[in-house]
Amino acid sequence: MAKVFYVTETSADYITAHFFKTEKEALNYGKSQLTDFEMKDDMWGDDLHDEENDTWFGGTWINTQSGILFSFEEGRAYIQSLDDEEARKYVKNEVGSDGAAMFFDKFRKGMYGYLGNGADGKGFKWEWDGDEINEHITPAGIGGMGPVVLPMDGGIGSGDVPAGKGDAEEEYKKKKKRMKYLKSFEAYSFDREGTEIKNPFTDETARQDVDPNSWYGKDYAKSDIKKIVDASEAFIAKYTEWKDMQPLDSDGDLHADYGQHVKVSLDELVKTVKKHG
Repeated sequence: MAKVFYVTETSADYITAHFFKTEKEALNYGKSQLTDFEMKDDMWGDDLHDEENDTWFGGTWINTQSGILFSFEEGRAYIQSLDDEEARKYVKNEVGSDGAAMFFDKFRKGMYGYLGNGADGKGFKWEWDGDEINEHITPAGIGGMGPVVLPMDGGIGSGDVPAGKGDAEEEYKKKKKRMKYLKSFEAYSFDREGTEIKNPFTDETARQDVDPNSWYGKDYAKSDIKKIVDASEAFIAKYTEWKDMQPLDSDGDLHADYGQHVKVSLDELVKTVKKHG
């Protein structure tokens, strides 16, 4: 039986859940969002209210031998241990059209879930949108067309091709590393709906880098501006990753969904700027 720690955030528009291997990791994350954050003994304890942003934070742990279902029901977040089959029945019979849910089949480092205007996250297997279950397809989960049969003796073969060595997800990660990413504190700008965003650690001409430690002092690591910069860089990285993705077909009609890849980091940036800006 594995113990998994988690921190939830609930607002009028969305809920999130971040999962961790240790209580210390969960507590550190919670305090990074709310200074007075403390872990609870169980999920039924009172959440802590961030009055400035009107959000509620809660954190505790769960023992699970199977999977984890993260759901939004009756205005609050629920975390429970269920296997895949049990979770599918539960969302159809209990969550229904008035809520949403996300299923994780096992613990993975860095996994989280977002339920609000759509669903987003990392490490989940499927999500329930109030109407149907949507499978979360990853490169590692895409199979071939069966055993390879080469054309011979008049036969046309299987139509599949021999796979290379290695895990598909690992190969996908290697490919992504070869993509161009923004470096920390480099000048950056882009236009979206008439709004230009620039890195705050360059001058207006974007020709001279500014060392944040010397500019803001030795307490920069604990400052509010660093929280804003970190959130900005997370958003920029997600936006760049989405922008560099190729369309899924030759006509360019099926581009990766913006909300799925970028919205969580954008919401986090807006929240951080409102809180510390």
